[in-house]
Amino acid sequence: MKKVNLLVTLLGLCLMMSSCVTLRGGVAVGRESYNVDYIDLSISPNHTDVPTQKSANAAVPSTRSNSNVGFYVGVGLTGVDIAEKFSFAPEINFISATKDLDQIQVPVLVRYEIIDKLSAHAGPAVGFFLNSPEDSKSTIFGFDLGVGYEIMDQLSVQARFDLGVSNFAESDYGKWRYSTMQFGVTYQF
Repeated sequence: MKKVNLLVTLLGLCLMMSSCVTLRGGVAVGRESYNVDYIDLSISPNHTDVPTQKSANAAVPSTRSNSNVGFYVGVGLTGVDIAEKFSFAPEINFISATKDLDQIQVPVLVRYEIIDKLSAHAGPAVGFFLNSPEDSKSTIFGFDLGVGYEIMDQLSVQARFDLGVSNFAESDYGKWRYSTMQFGVTYQF
């Protein structure tokens, strides 16, 4: 229920902002490549229940990764002008990776127009797992960094990396991180 309230609040804020400025909206679709990393922080080699490969030196953290490919589809504001070359661009995306990791992601991006038709964007993102894996948190936080290029007047391509910054699973021995790489197309209304 908290997730629905947050999404409704975000949409309400976007609608209130629309009365103050001219807004451009759009839809996006693309390929999502995600990576789940486990960083083993245990020092003792006696932790046999930790699902990682132990390093030769037990004091050095070891990692294990699981990668997969999915898709994303979303809607958002493609630019609320802040200054001459800066704009604000919140989005709501559905990300389908696997059944357990499907999520609603809400990035809040600031875009900077580097040159005509080429922009960089960055900002925080929050993800809400729809079916949280067992022993995991239902909300994750990340930081998005990417570029976009306007091919035609209403069509652009984007590449974005989302660095997971929160530990999304409960573990006494390590940290779980969820990071993604997105490649997609955006159509502006």
